[in-house]
Amino acid sequence: MHQQFLNCLGVALKGVSLDSHGNAWVASQDEDVIYALRPDGTVLGTFSGGGIDGPWGVTLDGEDNVWVANFGPTKSPSDFTSGRLTKLAGVNPATRPPGTKVGDPLSPATGYTVPSAGSEVLLHNGDPLYGAGRPPSFAPMMRQTKAAIDQAGNVWSLNNWKPNLDIDILSNPGGDGVVIFVGLAAPPHVP
Repeated sequence: MHQQFLNCLGVALKGVSLDSHGNAWVASQDEDVIYALRPDGTVLGTFSGGGIDGPWGVTLDGEDNVWVANFGPTKSPSDFTSGRLTKLAGVNPATRPPGTKVGDPLSPATGYTVPSAGSEVLLHNGDPLYGAGRPPSFAPMMRQTKAAIDQAGNVWSLNNWKPNLDIDILSNPGGDGVVIFVGLAAPPHVP
């Protein structure tokens, strides 16, 4: 049996993913929240924290925890350096840390990020991100649009944009990177 419902919510809805109980987790980018909807369409909750900033992609791990790829702010396009990954507690009480409830942040307040350790971000060919003589970039994780979890528990996050609006819009509109967090998530269950 398929169920249909109409539920008006959110602003600039992006990614959606279903947990093992049939709840839909939906990213609302311009609100900086994740909605959870029960299978009948009623709202289970609205969640933020753990580094949520312009959420875009949503995926679930094998423990029903929610992983969010954050695009960052859309109202101040000069800041493309806030890419991060967020983890929220899912609906399975057996796999949540003691004392946490559905939607509680399980990632740090900054989300999971990748520091450059003082090294300049370089392109695949070794060139500086914006070319010789241009200001260097030290933000390897920028505009995350999608996250996926493989059978080893690695979280793959698509790194979409680079932090210079002029270059990004005029000559290099898309990112070319993937950030892999090795073994960070519970592997998904294979049916």
